[in-house]
Amino acid sequence: MKFLNIIVLIFWLSTNAFSAESWLKGKVMNVVDGDTIKVKLDIGSELFSNTLEYGELEDSLTIIRLSQIDTPELKQKGGQIVTQYLRRKLLFKSIRIFESGNSDTAGLMNAHVWYELKDGKNWRNINEEMVSDGMAWVDKFSYDEDLKRIEIKAKKNKKGIFKAKNPMPPWMFRSKKKKIKHKLSSFSDCTKRSHKVCGTMRNCEEAMYLLNNCSRTDLDPDRNGIPCERSVCWKGNRINYQATFNTEKDD
Repeated sequence: MKFLNIIVLIFWLSTNAFSAESWLKGKVMNVVDGDTIKVKLDIGSELFSNTLEYGELEDSLTIIRLSQIDTPELKQKGGQIVTQYLRRKLLFKSIRIFESGNSDTAGLMNAHVWYELKDGKNWRNINEEMVSDGMAWVDKFSYDEDLKRIEIKAKKNKKGIFKAKNPMPPWMFRSKKKKIKHKLSSFSDCTKRSHKVCGTMRNCEEAMYLLNNCSRTDLDPDRNGIPCERSVCWKGNRINYQATFNTEKDD
């Protein structure tokens, strides 16, 4: 029985030691936007990260994205307000970091972040606080039910960015921006190729692109959705590009 108690005690000590070491410590040196900060890590502490090594930390700052949340982009309505909010909370503050999920980008860490309160004894989770104060949405890919309940409460109380009528989630803003960028790019490309006719097409893919993205209905006189049927898109050489290019068009 005594031997069993010793084994349990050793297991408890080792578990708690790992828990303590799994925290990273650092200082916030810059706030990039509403959910991204640059941190000078305390490299004297143990590093449990798949994306960084000690050699990379000495002369550079680590970029940390606050996990499970999504905030308005800088050029989006509310983006500057949210960034200023985070700057007031974290800039030059000591923080504790707990990595949450792997990042595909070298030097970028997804994490939950706790910052030190003025009393020097208590710490507060900024990820949760931002949602609670109406400064962030819960990320659309998050399964954190507690965070989602906090978001519902913030919306109900019309806190922060939720005071506005029908505020746009940042992922919708990014999607619209991407579509506009694609449309402008397509317009420029269409202008450059406006002189092209079936006889000068490089292949069926180019003809299909002009038909679906540049309104070149003159390439498809019989209106069957296949341009230049007597040249580059003749039956034996035809590839179904139509589905591909229709997805590029705006709704």
